[in-house]
Amino acid sequence: ETREARPLRQAPPAFPVDAARRRQEGWVELEFTIGSDGAVRDVVVMRAQPPRVFDREAIRAMQRWTFEPALRDGQAVETRARRRIEFRL
Repeated sequence: ETREARPLRQAPPAFPVDAARRRQEGWVELEFTIGSDGAVRDVVVMRAQPPRVFDREAIRAMQRWTFEPALRDGQAVETRARRRIEFRL
């Protein structure tokens, strides 16, 4: 069996207080590794709008996600993935 990784638990990001006060919204695109155990690690910001406002909270949230790992020939394997996290008021 071969399949892509699937999210099991998606932790919502905290909204930064300063951004909320300014009524600011945005998004962060992350790249990360999903281990063969389904854990997320090596989270890196690829793009963000606006830059550096939501990065920390997006990374923290992604580190709490868990996945059903990808399978290659029936074996769980480590994979790289990308996700975009939206910050909306």
